[in-house]
Amino acid sequence: MIVATLSLAAVVVLSILLARRPSDGDTQPEPNTTQIALDDASQAASQVYSSNGRSFPRGQSLLNQLQRTAPELAFAFGPQSVSVSNFASGPLTSTGISVAVSQDGEVVMFAAQATDGTCWYVTINHEKTATSAGLDGGATTRGTSYSAAGSQQSCAAGDGLPSGATSWKPAWPARS
Repeated sequence: MIVATLSLAAVVVLSILLARRPSDGDTQPEPNTTQIALDDASQAASQVYSSNGRSFPRGQSLLNQLQRTAPELAFAFGPQSVSVSNFASGPLTSTGISVAVSQDGEVVMFAAQATDGTCWYVTINHEKTATSAGLDGGATTRGTSYSAAGSQQSCAAGDGLPSGATSWKPAWPARS
């Protein structure tokens, strides 16, 4: 009985120590708030895609449906950036998530800027072949892909990736 109790205690202590050990570097870093917002945008896009007969709508209809699906986010076409509030000590606030969609409605791309100037990008590609369907800068790989570019003035989806951006990856890349 004493041996069984000591063995159980050893297992509990070992479990606690392993849970507290530092990361081995092979795991993904904790996502930042911009990445979390883009993940939420991707989930909203998947719902919009499914509810539209497996196609992304174009124009204002896409923005409206994304906004209804994820009302906590702000979506817009064109460049978006982080701006300083009117107060010298105020927080930096994002003006929104830039959105672009391919002509055939099979590829959508999002871009958003973090407060450090890094632009984070996500492409959701439903094409049957390796193409971005003419969406400038969009990933050509089917599925969800991620990229980042540091020190940018603004971020725009569908306007090509800036020089120095990471190549498209199946998970969030390290900051570039």
